[in-house]
Amino acid sequence: MTEIRDLSKDELEQETRIYRFLHQINIVRDTAKRLLKKGPHLGIQMKAEKDGPLQMEFRPPDIQTATELAVVIEPLVRESSDIHYNTIIELCRAQNESSELVTLHEKATTAAAGIKKGGMQLVHNDQERTPEWIYERFMDKMVNVGDIEAREYEENLNRDPILRDLLLFQFYDYSMSMIRFLIWLQEAFKSGEFLPKGAYRDHICITCGRSGDDVNFTKVEHTLPEALGNTHSVLPRGYCCDKCQNIMAPVEGKILETLPFAMTKLLFTKHTKAGRFPKAKLGQIHYEKTKPNHLRMDVFSGKAGFTDVQKADDGKVKFNLTASSRFDHIALGRVLVLSATINSKEPAQNI
Repeated sequence: MTEIRDLSKDELEQETRIYRFLHQINIVRDTAKRLLKKGPHLGIQMKAEKDGPLQMEFRPPDIQTATELAVVIEPLVRESSDIHYNTIIELCRAQNESSELVTLHEKATTAAAGIKKGGMQLVHNDQERTPEWIYERFMDKMVNVGDIEAREYEENLNRDPILRDLLLFQFYDYSMSMIRFLIWLQEAFKSGEFLPKGAYRDHICITCGRSGDDVNFTKVEHTLPEALGNTHSVLPRGYCCDKCQNIMAPVEGKILETLPFAMTKLLFTKHTKAGRFPKAKLGQIHYEKTKPNHLRMDVFSGKAGFTDVQKADDGKVKFNLTASSRFDHIALGRVLVLSATINSKEPAQNI
């Protein structure tokens, strides 16, 4: 049996966190690029007639666009997250005492503070509302909550359309400013070579057992598919070769479209690897997330509405839907064997 050096718990955690940080910024970059192709999403228009008062009109961004951008940056800007940008900088500084990294940390701290405070002072009920406060308020009251709570907050906002548009303006602008900041920080990390290079490993594929100069290890390997929401359990580069990953990718893709896994992906992932909210088509029922806790369902059965709808006292409704999909037990078996192989780090054959 081929012996493969295990990374220590601390080594694995460090490499995994840095990978997740960089990977999340790539998702942020791709999401912004996709959404901004639609054109400008916000603006301020000012006009005045002769001898008349100055009129200012806010054109707030599309709420769905603002929500998608806000969701993908959340792991990077929430201080409670283990891949918050400042946490990663401090992790790098623990291993690199260069003056250049100290300077980068100072620049990042100053830039982030400016974004959090913003350039427009907004006061409501005698309290200043900074862009950071507005972002976290929207995420906690409208995005990361259920439909009933979100609806109550939206109704409260709609009572003052001018204030609502100002808040939405700041919500979107904070996300865009943070996106530019995070992309700048990623480039600074790479150009300055400030990221830890990682611990030594043997570069022997745990799936096929191959090694050598002709075997490439350019990708990380998730112990369970990332599409199912697994962002934490990751083997860094050097454990699973590119060839084996390319072989298994379509096999994983096949089972992810079957009923149990499609619903798992839909219900328990905030967004896909491309930064999109997940979707699923199961028979005549199409599901689509529009927020982390909001699910839209379209039924193309030829029948009007849902049947057997039961109303509950708390304003909720209950109904049953039936869907089916083809199931490939061979593909599932291969994915399960691969997952067991990755977790045991013992080479497997004939999967």
